[in-house]
Amino acid sequence: QLYVGAKNRIYMLNTQLNGVQEVETGPKYDNVECLVHLSEDCTAGKILTDNYNKILVVDSVSGKLVTCGSVYQGTCELRNLNDISEFEE
Repeated sequence: QLYVGAKNRIYMLNTQLNGVQEVETGPKYDNVECLVHLSEDCTAGKILTDNYNKILVVDSVSGKLVTCGSVYQGTCELRNLNDISEFEE
């Protein structure tokens, strides 16, 4: 499998570079003044913000794809290598 990060999307391709799966990762409501995206305490106005997926790392031992984007202060997610729609924050 090949994983490709893009603006608001992550793609999983097969060995022939055909699309197997596509997930939407943005845009998300975010504000640079909010330190943690899970925090309900942030009073800054959140706006719809594009997510540029910057880091994709395959962890074959755990069967996870580590993905880090530009929203939520660069917070990373762990995605299932076989189904990239399944993730943990």
